[in-house]
Amino acid sequence: MPDIYRYGGFHVATDLALDVLARVDAPVDVELRVARSPGAVIADPDGVDVRRIGDAVVARSEGEVAFELRGAGPARLDVAFEEHVLPHRVEQLILDWVLPYVAAARGFLVMHATAVVLAGKVFAFCGASGRGKSTLAAALGLLGNELAADDTLVIDDGRTPPMVSPSHASSRLRSDSLHALMGRLATDPSRKTMLSSADLTFRSEEAPLGGIFLLRDGEKVEVAPLGAAGLSGLIEQTYIIDDVRSSVDRLIAVGDAVPLQSLRFPHDFDALPDLLECVTAHARDA
Repeated sequence: MPDIYRYGGFHVATDLALDVLARVDAPVDVELRVARSPGAVIADPDGVDVRRIGDAVVARSEGEVAFELRGAGPARLDVAFEEHVLPHRVEQLILDWVLPYVAAARGFLVMHATAVVLAGKVFAFCGASGRGKSTLAAALGLLGNELAADDTLVIDDGRTPPMVSPSHASSRLRSDSLHALMGRLATDPSRKTMLSSADLTFRSEEAPLGGIFLLRDGEKVEVAPLGAAGLSGLIEQTYIIDDVRSSVDRLIAVGDAVPLQSLRFPHDFDALPDLLECVTAHARDA
């Protein structure tokens, strides 16, 4: 009997163990089936290919995984992995690539971001990999704040205010961040270390979106309105299936409801105290 998990506002039934997701007793929205299928995944020169074909969404990524999402009530999600993909990578791709696109296909606005609950609202940190999203979120979490997302932010932007549904209860840190924040050495420095509920508190229920910060390099910690020109930075971190114009319009509408801001800071752990103080102050004032 497959387990049923909650992910970002919908429920997934699968035989695959996804321990960082909450198990629930609820109607199934998506039936997930996973298989090894040598040669099924064709590497795309741009890394990722996601598109609608008829009533289905099909995708391939970097010679590792392909999926097809079809139907409704519940939808069927077939995922194929190449033989060389290791088990831990299978789970990572399901959580951080497949399910985010499924959420996007189901009508959510989905972004590559971490998020923390501050003053009762969710504040998200969006940016490219390695920019410091997880480090910033974990540092705020270690101060006693709930984490609402790690790597994937799922927004129901059809509601007022926009609401955030938690994705998965985990946080992954690079070895240098793990040591700087917690004084711990990574077991395997080549891989990120997974933090769990023993280390941090994770949000289990939806909460209103309070704002989105786009992380950027800077010589000092400073926050400024993102502006129309800065939307391109958010678009680059958005899971898009349909046309880009639609996603731009949706982000503009989100910006009418909550602040979209540029957060610049030095890529230096010494700047972290000022960064935490700055973000916390802006959350209080939002």
